[in-house]
Amino acid sequence: MEKFSRTLRGYNPEEVNEFLDKIIKQVETIVSESKEKDLKIATLEQQIETSKHKLETYEKMEQTLNRAILMAQKTSEQIKLNAHDESELIINDAKQNANRIVNEALMRAEKTERYRWSSTWSCKWDGSNRFIDKLTVYKNQKIIIKTIIKKYKYNVIKGRKK
Repeated sequence: MEKFSRTLRGYNPEEVNEFLDKIIKQVETIVSESKEKDLKIATLEQQIETSKHKLETYEKMEQTLNRAILMAQKTSEQIKLNAHDESELIINDAKQNANRIVNEALMRAEKTERYRWSSTWSCKWDGSNRFIDKLTVYKNQKIIIKTIIKKYKYNVIKGRKK
């Protein structure tokens, strides 16, 4: 607390005025600092609101991205399942075609063999070994054809094409 000296009519006016000037300056400083702080508070509150808005936007984006990721995963799984089913259908179709081709080849080979046998049996025996030679050749050809057909069927079933 400030003490003033006494004069004839009370306190010394110069000292009082100096004291009042000092107080006025302090109050002005306090008011000025208060205004600056109020302005800073308002700015910070505005930044907080902006940040809250941005946060909400980012959270919505995150939710949207999560839904999109889940949808992509489900779609991916469905595509894999469909591809697997389609591959099974293709494999089964290829097996059926291979069986049909093999059966047709066997029937043709059998027809050819019957025709050759009938032509062989219709040959006249001239005493040579030509009949036996022809019969051996036909048997070897039959074995070769069956082997080729088995290899083809095996390759088609295993998914290899040669």
